[in-house]
Amino acid sequence: MKLRAAVCSGILVGILVAWSGLGAHAAGPIRLATGPAGDFFWIMGKELCRVWSAEDLAAEVVETTGDRENLALVVSGKADAALVSGFALADFLAEQPGAPVVTVASCWKSAVHVMLNNEFIKTDTLRDLEGRHLYLGPEASPYGNAVRRILAGLGIKPYRYVREIAKSELLGVMTDFIGRELDGAVIVGPVADPMVRDIVGGTGGIMGLIPADQADVSALSGAGLPVFALTIPKETYPYQTEDLVVIGVGTYLVARPDLSDETARKLAAGIFDNAGRIAAYFPRGGTLSVEEAAAHPVAPLHPGLK
Repeated sequence: MKLRAAVCSGILVGILVAWSGLGAHAAGPIRLATGPAGDFFWIMGKELCRVWSAEDLAAEVVETTGDRENLALVVSGKADAALVSGFALADFLAEQPGAPVVTVASCWKSAVHVMLNNEFIKTDTLRDLEGRHLYLGPEASPYGNAVRRILAGLGIKPYRYVREIAKSELLGVMTDFIGRELDGAVIVGPVADPMVRDIVGGTGGIMGLIPADQADVSALSGAGLPVFALTIPKETYPYQTEDLVVIGVGTYLVARPDLSDETARKLAAGIFDNAGRIAAYFPRGGTLSVEEAAAHPVAPLHPGLK
């Protein structure tokens, strides 16, 4: 009887060791926390799960209310991975230092496009936004929040335009200079962003793009904001005759550190090996780059990807 118990115990220990080596969620599909149905993370999450499942890594989308819930689900183990914005991830880690969250891949890069009526471009720096009437994005949106924090971090105080404007209205408002409703806009989006192209081109060159300098990026990074320098190649937008360095923000695929090394590698490889397919499904997928897979992490890299 004692021998049988010892053998059973040994088998159980072996199973537990093997299971722990595979990670906490080796069985069942990968659960990817995204966001509300129809938003960017949900749309891209659906496509990523299709890509991974085609690569023999079953995955399914977990619909959530957004970044905060995504991170809470990963930390609690109720989701295996999540798509999150850099600002939300940085805030979460500042509130919960040491939280079990690691980066599997840096995914989509977005540029902070700063456009201003050429009449007000005096120094060709972000300081020209001081006191101007600007569209900064919806107050409650993640990107609108990021823009406000970036400007506040640089000590720039625009004259906030009080009436909310839908993106679909922007071009009309910015070309109507009789009422001088807006002097400019700050839009966070991929390179190239169709809305930015429409505004710069549609206003006939009246709106100019303003660069950021490395000192601005360094000041924001030093203050704990998850930003980096990003170059927009010349002729990306109408009337843009030279490369433009701007502030960049990231989107990340994160997980718990106990996700198995093999699974983490498959998740990352599935994204960048299928960048063309993802871009065909959704244009922003075209900003995926294997060279950027480990760039600008906010949370540490998964140990299996170092």
